[in-house]
Amino acid sequence: MIPVQTSDLTLAAVQDDDASVRWAGGYATYGGSGSTFSSTVYFEIGPGGRLGWHTDSTKETQVIIAGSGKIQRDDGNNAVTVSDVFVLPERFLTTSSTMARNY
Repeated sequence: MIPVQTSDLTLAAVQDDDASVRWAGGYATYGGSGSTFSSTVYFEIGPGGRLGWHTDSTKETQVIIAGSGKIQRDDGNNAVTVSDVFVLPERFLTTSSTMARNY
């Protein structure tokens, strides 16, 4: 295992026709880097931004390392903040948004 520094990742900016969909992310691990059935994605959602609605083909574990926000799923909503850890099941419709930025 070789540790990955998030500060070394190249982040790609993501935007959509919906102006609130704006975030940046980069892969720390994925199928081509020694991980077969999972990936590790670091992403940042700026103030007022959100991920677009989507489903994932595998379970997704998220760790909030700064700020606060809301996870919206097709079965309900949850507020999240620094140090929260949660697992999103595969094939659930989800989006994440920020409410504040605490750096």
